[in-house]
Amino acid sequence: MQPFKEHADRKDTTSPMTFSRADALTVAELLRTTAQAEILPRFRNLSAGAIRTKTSQLDLVTDADEAAERVIEAELLRLFPGALVVGEEGVSRDPKLLDGLGDADLAFILDPVDGTLNFASGLPLFGVMAAVVMRGRLFAASFSIRSPTIGR
Repeated sequence: MQPFKEHADRKDTTSPMTFSRADALTVAELLRTTAQAEILPRFRNLSAGAIRTKTSQLDLVTDADEAAERVIEAELLRLFPGALVVGEEGVSRDPKLLDGLGDADLAFILDPVDGTLNFASGLPLFGVMAAVVMRGRLFAASFSIRSPTIGR
């Protein structure tokens, strides 16, 4: 995956963070490229060990969820130093990650594979989601879905 341009407004880490339309497009592109690199190659190609339960038989996590979340989180932290990134799989392991969400100048909430049950079952009804929260308020959201069955 090609690196993205760093957040231009984030040179001074003492001032409140900003988030522009260009930043939203960068995040959307990050979701799209991560889906192509980490999620779609695993669609209908998961071994039994690559699918695990979290809280119930219907609450699943796959290797694709975890790999995508790692890539997206690392890239968001590189692009937006000092931002808080709260991913579904990270919160599943450590619910205290949610504690700073209301106070963060800039936070990202991730669901690396929204529709994991569908994904794990081979149904092409899933996507990658990110929400942008600034000081406790929803600011923007992005949802990337590319149907592996129709190629868009």
